[in-house]
Formats: sequence, C-alpha cells, structure tokens
Amino acid sequence: MATGTTSGASLNKTLGVLIKGKYATTKDLDRIVGALNWFVIKATATSTTTDFGSLEVGDYVIQIRPAGSATTIEYLTVVTAGTLPESAVVADLYVVFRP
Repeated sequence: MATGTTSGASLNKTLGVLIKGKYATTKDLDRIVGALNWFVIKATATSTTTDFGSLEVGDYVIQIRPAGSATTIEYLTVVTAGTLPESAVVADLYVVFRP
C-alpha cells in the first residue's frame, strides 16, 4: 500500500467509529437499531400477494432494483394488508419498515 493510503476495511472501521462517537453512544445506537422493525422480501413472482402476505397497512416498502435499471430505488406505502401496491419484479429486493 502506498504511503498515505488506507485500506477499505480500515477506512470502514474508522468511519463507523467516528459516526458512533459523534452521533450516539454504542448503547444508544444498539437501542435505536433494535427498535427498528424491518425485514426483507425477495420477490419470486410478479404477483402483488405471493410473497407479500406479511405486509400490514401503513408499512413503508423500499424496492431496490439492480444497478442499471431506469430507477434503482422506489418507495411504496402499503394500503391493503398482504398486498404490495404495485406488481412485483422477480428478484428485486423489498425492504419493509413497519412504523
């Protein structure tokens, strides 16, 4: 490694320490992350219900598409329990946050 450079692993660790030190104690950060109610769904069909039975009204869904798609991230709000608000895309990742 050239003088003055930092490896990616070292840089990530350093940034994590800086963020924790500046914004929250480790205990606070653990409490905040633990309080988040979220899960991930990977679509196996285009159906709005096949993989999405666990959705509840008011859930926030972030659809993550592969890089190179016209839009790589889309935000949705569930209005009908067990139903994604639009047709799913097979193999896309859906991150669900429950308030």
